[in-house]
Amino acid sequence: MFEVGDLVFFGQGGVCRVLALSTSEFEQDKGRLYYVLKPVFSVSTETVYLPTDSKVRLRSVMKREEAEGVLQAAATLSVKVFASKNVTLLKSHYKELLASGSVQDCLLLLKEVDLKRRQGKKLGQVDEQYASKIENLLGEELAVALELPLDEAKEALRKAIAL
Repeated sequence: MFEVGDLVFFGQGGVCRVLALSTSEFEQDKGRLYYVLKPVFSVSTETVYLPTDSKVRLRSVMKREEAEGVLQAAATLSVKVFASKNVTLLKSHYKELLASGSVQDCLLLLKEVDLKRRQGKKLGQVDEQYASKIENLLGEELAVALELPLDEAKEALRKAIAL
């Protein structure tokens, strides 16, 4: 269980700070325990309420050593381009990689899109959307772990992927 003040990685929400643990005031969930999360890199006043017993993946933000290892590992990951012109299948493939919550799967997605780009293939909207989403999510986590501004963390990620 996470504590108030912890930095966590919340699936598609990115890096969040645990603001509170509170019980639900909603009638259908009366008494259910929730994490109250504030996205660290959001400029909005958005607050996320996530049940502590949710199936949604919530994990601790990686430590500096892990982040450095991720950048090193990115260069050596071998990847094959998902060979389908069917946009629905491609979207499903990317969605599965993203949903796993695995840093390695996110790196694979980025490397796959980068390989397409380097092979001179035209990137579609799905490629661009998922690559951008993953770059933002991983960039946030790397920025926190490496104590870098977000734009520098994203640049480090881009360099690691392109090696």
